[in-house]
Amino acid sequence: MLKLVTGEVLHKCNNPFDELIAKRNDPGFKEVNDAFIEFVENCCSQGNFILLPHCEMNADRYRCSQDRIDKSLYECFPGGNLAKYFGINPEEQMETLVEWIKSQNLEFMFENGKIERNNIIPFNKNNPYVTYEGMTKEELLEFIDNAVAFIAYRSG
Repeated sequence: MLKLVTGEVLHKCNNPFDELIAKRNDPGFKEVNDAFIEFVENCCSQGNFILLPHCEMNADRYRCSQDRIDKSLYECFPGGNLAKYFGINPEEQMETLVEWIKSQNLEFMFENGKIERNNIIPFNKNNPYVTYEGMTKEELLEFIDNAVAFIAYRSG
């Protein structure tokens, strides 16, 4: 978002926090900070915590979905990049996946609560599963709004 709004790119490895703090009220920077404030406030809450069935799944999840829950769910179904964590064959994978989805209170991520791959409600309606880098400003805002709603719902 910062790149889209200001044209600037800051990288974690350069420890940009001092620069971000110094520019927090500059045009563009303030707009980005304001857009993400509610998301940041909710990130470290129970609603944002999902217990994965295997700890090894976390690295694979990031590689295939950038930790997006909508895309992660898509990849958990048989045929997806994360299906192997739910069993050795499609039937076992589906059974274990449905149990895990229910145990993590994720049924609301599916249209009418029907747990099927094509029923996942993506965070970006018109461009499902687009990478963060591929999102427009509007898509990033839509994603953040839906992520905040997701976290709030799970926080109860």
